[in-house]
Amino acid sequence: MKLTVVLLVALFINVPVFAQDSGSIGFNSVPEAYAALRKEAGAEFSNQGGWIIANVKEGPHSGIWSFTPNTHPAHPAVIRRTVVEADGKISISMQALCGAAKPACDQLVDDFKKLNDQIRRDFQSRSKSK
Repeated sequence: MKLTVVLLVALFINVPVFAQDSGSIGFNSVPEAYAALRKEAGAEFSNQGGWIIANVKEGPHSGIWSFTPNTHPAHPAVIRRTVVEADGKISISMQALCGAAKPACDQLVDDFKKLNDQIRRDFQSRSKSK
């Protein structure tokens, strides 16, 4: 599982991230998304510091889904990241569904953008040093 996540993160590293409107995530609520993913045959779940991470490898719900812990200001919320190929370029599609107040939801999306940017910079630094 950890190797799979590392490999998926490696795919995310040197590509831009785009946040999309929450309607594109495919569910009307965070509990609905969680319940549906729990039923996905290929979904793998882990708990990372209170965050529930669902790695769905195939199908219409493929991607890495990050569900906020109940202590997070944006809870209930989920961020879905998927690799997308368009015009020969690979990018990350990032979608959010958030049931909290707009400032907390906006901060959550900003935090994920910063996290993705930091991963990309770290990867680029390692690539240059080789």
